[in-house]
Amino acid sequence: MEEVIRIKGQKLLEGTIHISGSKNLCVALIPASILARDVVVIHNIPPISDVYSLVEILEQLGICVEYHQDTLIIDSSNVKYHDLDMPAMERLRASYYFYSVLLGMYHKVTASGIGGCRLGERPIDLHIKAFEQLGTKFQKQENKYIFDGENLHAGHIIFDKISVGATINAILLAIQIKGKTIIENAATEPEITELCKFLSKMGATIEGLGTDCIVIKGGKTLHGTTFYNIPDRIEVGTYALIGAATAKNLIIKNVIKEHIQALLDLFDILEVDYSIKENELQVRKSKIKKGIIVLTAPYPGFPTDLQQPLTSFLAVNEGTSVIIESIYTNRFAHIKELNEMGANINVTNMNIIIHGVKELRGLVVNGKDLRGAASLVIAGLIAKGETVVRGLEYINRGYENMIKKLRKVHANIELCIEDFGDN
Repeated sequence: MEEVIRIKGQKLLEGTIHISGSKNLCVALIPASILARDVVVIHNIPPISDVYSLVEILEQLGICVEYHQDTLIIDSSNVKYHDLDMPAMERLRASYYFYSVLLGMYHKVTASGIGGCRLGERPIDLHIKAFEQLGTKFQKQENKYIFDGENLHAGHIIFDKISVGATINAILLAIQIKGKTIIENAATEPEITELCKFLSKMGATIEGLGTDCIVIKGGKTLHGTTFYNIPDRIEVGTYALIGAATAKNLIIKNVIKEHIQALLDLFDILEVDYSIKENELQVRKSKIKKGIIVLTAPYPGFPTDLQQPLTSFLAVNEGTSVIIESIYTNRFAHIKELNEMGANINVTNMNIIIHGVKELRGLVVNGKDLRGAASLVIAGLIAKGETVVRGLEYINRGYENMIKKLRKVHANIELCIEDFGDN
């Protein structure tokens, strides 16, 4: 038996959706909070499975955690070292932020493999190189990562390519090491800027926020603080694409315009009917009569996390569009499912070539990763007939109450239990 999402498509949506806190920020804030060895309060934390996995890791480290509504209270005053070999570490990729936190605190880390969605090659070589620049010795033994930080020192890190995860890990280690560390070619995503603000409120000294050159004067004693998580820009983008495909009038609240500017630029080119005022975005179903070429890129470029939802949106628009996926080598599992629903999409190397069709048809489809599963929900809302989306566990990793939010704006969508006989 399996929980699935059942959708009857082609219904015009109307109403208001409130955006939850950022998944990609809170998965960094939670490990970073340990550095205070004090009480940290973080508001606007979404109740998603990735958060619960991180809380489980905190508790394994002897940390007291309370989670009320959307507020997380973390008391790390009694934190104790533990090898990072617990099952929760393998449920999400962002668990590797515990590497840098514990390495700086205890000068050693032994960890098991990395979890998260399978999107092709996702090595942590940039993380390891950054750690080595700060004096870490690294070795891999079978399925274990072993870090020796007995000779940590400040340093100068220049990343070969931009990486959000490696930038965050470098920051989290550098702020614990006495002296000045410079990080060049750093990622500039809003989540990194907000993490630096959080660490600064805890007492860290960080310069260059929002730029690709971050300077850290490390080694200061940190303390507890209270912080508010920003709205999730990928959730905004997901519902904005749903609105552009299916809505009579969809109002999306808790929006930071500059965080979604790349999507708004794309909407302008495609002549999507939308308006934005203060923290509110309104989107209406739009007849698109042209194709577009989109390159996924680090911020402020078009986010790879919206590539899959965008693919579903473009699948039923006139013209031919191309999405060039420059970040992940295998973020294409959704395309086979979309083609079975009647889409006409080809993948050549890292290029997704989308020939728009008049309509999709409902089908049983399989989500294989977080954003891919969300893209199939979009396809189901667009399609004629009934669609069943498997892979609910992926959606629950990053979207708070997606079914409830869509039902509130009159989508014909529900959670069901099905027996597919293949488990």
